[in-house]
Amino acid sequence: MSEATPPVTPPAPEPATPGTDAPDAKKRSPLSPANFARLVLGLVGTIWLGIGAGALADPIGMADGVGFLIEETKLGRYEFRAEYGGLSLGIALLHYVGLSRAKWLRASLIMTLATMGGLSFGRLFSIAVEGPPGGIGIPLLMVELLGIGLAVWALVRLMGSRR
Repeated sequence: MSEATPPVTPPAPEPATPGTDAPDAKKRSPLSPANFARLVLGLVGTIWLGIGAGALADPIGMADGVGFLIEETKLGRYEFRAEYGGLSLGIALLHYVGLSRAKWLRASLIMTLATMGGLSFGRLFSIAVEGPPGGIGIPLLMVELLGIGLAVWALVRLMGSRR
């Protein structure tokens, strides 16, 4: 006698959460507001990490890339390592700590606005006083303005999710 195998039935679909799976529901970003904030902080923190590591590893080459002449003075290299190396690594660390602690997300994004905003303000002021820079001045400004835009977007999303 042979046994009949029961028919295979596909699993039943999960019940729809009201307002989310309906055909006319708005499509939401796959990233939650908190995860988007973490992504922004991670990206900006990695930029700061690169600047800091580069300044410590090759201060003369990095300084030359932004128009500083420090190869002839020990104090110039010392200050460049401190200002661009150490300070940038500290800012990177604060970004990484901020993305790892839910309570610090907003404060870390505000720090991003302060650092990127201060740098871009200084660049825009310089453009107003002296005209456009040469070299990488405008690309640096664009990166900073992008960082500001992403931080504002992340803050708006975080604040909207708390209502």
